[in-house]
Amino acid sequence: MKKVMDLRNGPEYVIRELLMPHLRNSYDDVTTACAGADLLVSHPLTFAAPLVAEVMGQHGLAWASVGIAPSVFLSAFDPPVFAPFPGLIRLRILGAGFYGKLLENVKNSTRSWVEPWYQIRAQLRLPSTTKNPMFDGQFSSQLVLAMFSSALAKPQPDWPANTVQTGFPLYDGSADDEKLDSELSAFLTQGDPPIIFTLGSAAVMDAGDYYSESINAAKQLGKRALLLIGSDPRNLPGELPEGVAAFQYAPYSKVFPHGVAIVHQGGIGTTAQALRAGRPMLSNGC
Repeated sequence: MKKVMDLRNGPEYVIRELLMPHLRNSYDDVTTACAGADLLVSHPLTFAAPLVAEVMGQHGLAWASVGIAPSVFLSAFDPPVFAPFPGLIRLRILGAGFYGKLLENVKNSTRSWVEPWYQIRAQLRLPSTTKNPMFDGQFSSQLVLAMFSSALAKPQPDWPANTVQTGFPLYDGSADDEKLDSELSAFLTQGDPPIIFTLGSAAVMDAGDYYSESINAAKQLGKRALLLIGSDPRNLPGELPEGVAAFQYAPYSKVFPHGVAIVHQGGIGTTAQALRAGRPMLSNGC
């Protein structure tokens, strides 16, 4: 997880080392799953899905691809901030023409990461393509679902023409009538609203000293703190001081409205729930 979460080299590690070596098995699994199906809906990292859709589309399988965050669309008109090079965002003033060329260079320079994808295309006797499956090659020609709020980004001229913006697919595993853990409920209601510190579903597996620093920050501010620490016992920072509580998990939709502020890793699901709760938020850049 330390390699996955590395800002500079994490994406390359995920693609080259975790996904590409298993691409053929993924293709076989998705093909089996789609037997008799009418529609395939794919996440940006399911690189086998476009291949399956292209092969099985000849036999009637429809395909919809999903963009889970604005950065997936890599728009030259509304360019993302690249975590390893945040200073590039200052170049927005040069306009879409400049950014279009910059983004094209990004696509070309990462093409080697997904070489196995092109090899499997050849094995399947699919037409050759210059599209990069991490970028334009991931999008369906039939339907693209932009699954985030227009508060984060609005449709741009270089988004796929068949894109429908759906808003956030809000879900955290909780039913509307589900009750919170009694200890957690008591903590939330028996004192001032706490700062809620969380690392989502992935960064929580490489928390480092995040939670101990969170306690220090809350102390300096004179605020109570709720830590959502996941299942790794190393995330529990020893004896908790008064006014601080730690729980492995709690449904965001139930707890975020009780917070004075939410500090999180910037994941799209956590961001959506914080916006929905109407609470101030701070992304910690993990």
